[in-house]
Amino acid sequence: MERALRFSTLVSFFVLFAGACEQGDLPAPPEDQEPFPYVSEHISSEAREYQRDAVALAAPLLETVEDWQKYRAYWGEELDSIARERQKRLRYRLRAARLGGVPVFWVTPTSFDPGNEKRLLIYIHGGGYTVTNAQQNAWMAAEVATQLMLRAVAIDFSNAPESPYPSALDETVAVYRALLKDYEPENLLVMGDSAGGGLSLATVLRARDEGLRMPAAVALLSPWADISKIGDSYYIHEGVDAYVSYDINLKQDAGVYVGEHDPKHPYISPVYADYTLGFPPSLFICGTRDLFLSNCARMQEALLLAGRPVELVVLEGMDHGLGMVPRLPDGDKTFRFAAEYFARQLGLELVSGQE
Repeated sequence: MERALRFSTLVSFFVLFAGACEQGDLPAPPEDQEPFPYVSEHISSEAREYQRDAVALAAPLLETVEDWQKYRAYWGEELDSIARERQKRLRYRLRAARLGGVPVFWVTPTSFDPGNEKRLLIYIHGGGYTVTNAQQNAWMAAEVATQLMLRAVAIDFSNAPESPYPSALDETVAVYRALLKDYEPENLLVMGDSAGGGLSLATVLRARDEGLRMPAAVALLSPWADISKIGDSYYIHEGVDAYVSYDINLKQDAGVYVGEHDPKHPYISPVYADYTLGFPPSLFICGTRDLFLSNCARMQEALLLAGRPVELVVLEGMDHGLGMVPRLPDGDKTFRFAAEYFARQLGLELVSGQE
């Protein structure tokens, strides 16, 4: 139990920490917490242990900007440690810079092929629009960029509540616009996870609407495509997804990000966009236990109805976090699928020699 709960606290950005900032402790799980009745035998033994013992804990009420800042600081040290660990394993280089007036991190893998100088992966990180930053999450971009042998740029957009919608979107579009000065759009790839997946979709949509040429392809890892609690999996997978819950944490993130704006605006919830106006080839990856499974299914449906090329990969036994949780081997295939998809779109060879 202790080891599995350690996995959970290392990687979950949303569990209860009320009082922890003062006391330095995480709360204990409820004594009467029931284990999940079934965990897929298809996933790794580490993931099975994680799912069996992971506990969904009630999130604190974060009422002030200071509360949110404490929340981020509480997780910051551990997230920084994970980032250092992944950087050591993957051996990528990070360089801070600014594009379009927005802070970014250039990610250069040791596998970088100079022949890919004019190709680039744009990465937009997750974290509920409220926590984590590009430096902490750049390892996800490195996982895919390493296989593709090209550089990535991770956008360090501003978090809510200090900077609610549309600040993050303004910033990601500004970076995309700046990149178009040096890169042909057919050589640009966009990847995002969770909230970053929703923001990736919104970025491409707004770029399209502003008359900018769209990237070659996008890959979304369990994207937050409808910020409201609409969709079967928000209800069916509540308490089954071991990583995240709408009611006990995402609702609060959504509130401070959206503010008084319409949550069904396509730039906030891209599932409501008009894709007949155009959209690049898209890949969606999620799991059978994923709280965001309906987000992916609805996005696939919307794109298919609009006649747009789209692929959906649903991984057995995986919840919202399993594909992205560091220190669990199950994430490897998630990044592999994304890299293979991008390689097909650009006609690239992967570092392993497989296309």
